[in-house]
Amino acid sequence: MFFRETIFRGKVDLILKREFDYEINPDFQGQSLRSTCKLTRKRGGNEYDAALIFMLVQLEILGESSDTRDFRIKHAVNCIEVGEKAILPDVVDGAVGYHELIMNEVM
Repeated sequence: MFFRETIFRGKVDLILKREFDYEINPDFQGQSLRSTCKLTRKRGGNEYDAALIFMLVQLEILGESSDTRDFRIKHAVNCIEVGEKAILPDVVDGAVGYHELIMNEVM
């Protein structure tokens, strides 16, 4: 079981790096990533679901500000692209909803 969780988490980390150009800080975000992966697997989700959930939480934590605007816009687009590979309907809906929210903010 531990081995499968480690492989899954490694895949999620790779998606975060490749698709979002996002490096996690293991000291501050490691436990959050582990928990996200564990809960996503329990729900039957794949690594794209876990990466999306993790990233949506990180984006929510950032909040709205002029300093984070470009970062949030970039990742709103990435959420849609990664969402195409996710399998949990509520996660996909969350990615679409976040994208719409951000795009409405900038219009």
